[in-house]
Amino acid sequence: PRVKRNLDMLGIGSLVLTIIGFFWLNGQWSATYMGLMFVFTAVIAGLIAITSHPASFLSHALDNKVLNYLGTRSYSIYLYQLPVFVFFDKFTHHNDSFIVNLLKIAVVLGIAELSYRYVENVFRRFKKPAMQPGVTLKARFFASRQAKIMATVAAVFLLGTVNAVAAKQSAKPRPETQLQKRLHANASEISAKNKRALEAAKASNAKKKSAKKSSAAAKPVDPTLLSKYGLTKDQLGKISGNAVTAVGDSVMVDVAPDLQELMPNTVADAAVGRQAYSVPGILQSYAGRGVLAPNVIISIGTNGTIGEDVFKQIMNTVGDRQVYWVNGYADRSWIATNNQFLTSQESQYPNLHIVDWYDAVKDHADWLGDDHVHPNPNGSVQYAAEIAKAMADSKK
Repeated sequence: PRVKRNLDMLGIGSLVLTIIGFFWLNGQWSATYMGLMFVFTAVIAGLIAITSHPASFLSHALDNKVLNYLGTRSYSIYLYQLPVFVFFDKFTHHNDSFIVNLLKIAVVLGIAELSYRYVENVFRRFKKPAMQPGVTLKARFFASRQAKIMATVAAVFLLGTVNAVAAKQSAKPRPETQLQKRLHANASEISAKNKRALEAAKASNAKKKSAKKSSAAAKPVDPTLLSKYGLTKDQLGKISGNAVTAVGDSVMVDVAPDLQELMPNTVADAAVGRQAYSVPGILQSYAGRGVLAPNVIISIGTNGTIGEDVFKQIMNTVGDRQVYWVNGYADRSWIATNNQFLTSQESQYPNLHIVDWYDAVKDHADWLGDDHVHPNPNGSVQYAAEIAKAMADSKK
């Protein structure tokens, strides 16, 4: 009785912690990778061990038709859920409605059932032929229909593997997508323009010129930029001479050349996969060298949550400089949270201006690339235009 009582208490505790972990454990927390994932794994391992003990309450409570059905099909569900979800997102343009999600699950369960019946069970039912005097092991093996099916499938996979390894393409890196090519080309262009912008910033500091004086020295308005970006002459005149520091992730890599076309005195510091926690250090580096511009553009949050502490560090670093923070658009769970947080902070900081890219692009799928995250060339122009308009409006 004492052992059973202890098993039940530990089992129920493990089950509660497991359910809490499903909803609470966040893949964006650094703590998740500094021990929480290990603890969660240990809890689940304990739950499995206790549930499989015949004296445990959970051993009987969880032994029902629904869970047993899912358990027997769990490996097939695991195999097929990812490709089904990926293809659904591709063909439904990342439609995340309740009905579409139900349909995804139904398709996964249907494929898993077919796989369980006509693939897995074929091998499970494999039986050894009866022993007969004088019959070799090879003959006994191939006397079974299941064994022949198994050997045929194995041969097909073996031939496919040999062909894949021997192919010339296997020794080459995976071909770049159009987005990757554009990002790499942009990185080179951004680097060259950054060098010129940094030299101008250093010269301006040496001569102790204010941002206002720098703007007065701006080049005449280029009429071709007015039509390209949909700006008025007044708007372009207000922003073209601005000294700008732009920091962001791969979206900024995509957009920076357009920003530098509109505002040549822009230094863009952008990197693929960048997280928000990197931004304070980057801004501090520019501030320490005396080249952090009076106008700061931030495009971050595509790859994870921003976080209140990181946000405060960023705002403390920029001080009284004007900050133009572009919110995000992507089919990712943290985007809505980030956007709501940024909106709530705008009233707290007079120098913070939220550029609402989400609202601008939500009805313009034609502005986005195939991943529905990064702007395509036309979308990059629109993205830069939204920033330019926000900057011009803030200077009224």
